[in-house]
Amino acid sequence: MLTLKRFNHITKKSRISCYHIGVKTKFTNFGIRFDEYRIKMNIMRVFLLIFGFIMMSGMSQVKSQTVITWEVLKDVEFVEVWSEEFQAVYMVPKFGSKVKSLDGKQVQIRGYVIPVDVLADYYVLSANPYSSCFFCGQAGPESVMEIQLSKQYDGLRMDKIITVKGKLRLNADDILQLNYILEDAEVIE
Repeated sequence: MLTLKRFNHITKKSRISCYHIGVKTKFTNFGIRFDEYRIKMNIMRVFLLIFGFIMMSGMSQVKSQTVITWEVLKDVEFVEVWSEEFQAVYMVPKFGSKVKSLDGKQVQIRGYVIPVDVLADYYVLSANPYSSCFFCGQAGPESVMEIQLSKQYDGLRMDKIITVKGKLRLNADDILQLNYILEDAEVIE
């Protein structure tokens, strides 16, 4: 037989509601006493622990993505280097501390779309419209970023202004890629 009894435990300072759960059978007779205050406190602790985990996971997602501007990406200097392989001079970036701190981080940036090769899904994001971008000689290499999209997007046309997010990778070694590469990029606007 299972029994549940409620009784008041009175001390010099307070009156506490207590519960006694008992099991009485032919072979056993035992009981456990719970007081209402401890039950409420344990429920409150569990609630606060769950709430804390939810808040921490939400905050880590917010902190993990940095909104950057093209001004920040100007923290770079270029040195001319001769390439025997290509028989040409090319610009090697020397990234500043602001830019170096963003390497490998999740970032968000807004710019103009330049579809370089739509069939190969190769797009560039530019600080300027196509008519005054790096490829036309109107800006520096720090004003463009290769965007490696995580999935195919329809409607990415020339000079469309979009906001993208992804993992920023700095490139100072591969002459066939841009200096800024946004990996696993997603269009968010």
